[in-house]
Amino acid sequence: MRRRILLTILFLLGSLVLIRAVPLHARGPLSLNATKTVSGLRIVLAAPPGPHFLGELILVTVAFTNTAVGPLHYTGAPVPNGCTAAWLALTGGAAPFYDVPAPRPISCPGQPAELLTPGHGVTAQGLVQLTASGTVRLVARPVVVESRGASEQESVLNGPSLLLHVASTAPVTRTLLLTYHNSTVHVRVARGALPALLVQTVEDYTTGWGETGGWVPLKGATLVEPYSPSMGHPTTWAVLVGAPGYRVAVGVYTHAP
Repeated sequence: MRRRILLTILFLLGSLVLIRAVPLHARGPLSLNATKTVSGLRIVLAAPPGPHFLGELILVTVAFTNTAVGPLHYTGAPVPNGCTAAWLALTGGAAPFYDVPAPRPISCPGQPAELLTPGHGVTAQGLVQLTASGTVRLVARPVVVESRGASEQESVLNGPSLLLHVASTAPVTRTLLLTYHNSTVHVRVARGALPALLVQTVEDYTTGWGETGGWVPLKGATLVEPYSPSMGHPTTWAVLVGAPGYRVAVGVYTHAP
């Protein structure tokens, strides 16, 4: 009986911005990192060393290598698409918390499996927002599906984890600010030069939060509110603007339905 393993790549509060297959010897140095081998996969989890602060957007790297004698199969989302879920998890922490608007649940088709041959691996990077203060744990929890005949069984691997110490306030030089004027959001930094920005938006047209994708680049420092000739402006428009190493700025703007 042929044994197949599927690795589902999912991300929390962010997007998969890079995924590529690389030879085993091509690993670069990682900053704050942890390694664990589970079910024939050597998983490396890496994050910036900090210091970290509440609301910060961090770029997390996950590298997994096939150390088994046979091929493995994995599946995932190489671009932001709104279908990603919690493969990276944040646990622990304490108040104060940093709340962000969340999109409504949506249904997505399954992702096709990709081949990963022995001795080769995949490196992926995703954006995660720190939403709790104190000591939080960042955990990699790949979902594996083992095919046995006509049935498949899913299980969550207990992958490597990192402890992050999160301050409750952000440095002024790492704080982004939003102002709203004439249906346009303007972004600035409290002090210092403005970094390359990323944005997420969520719209509500009285029927619930609209669907949203992952983080995408924001050209310039302004964002115009969407408008539809048939529906007008959304009743609620939520804007999240961030950059790696900066506190995410959140604006929620409402109109009478």
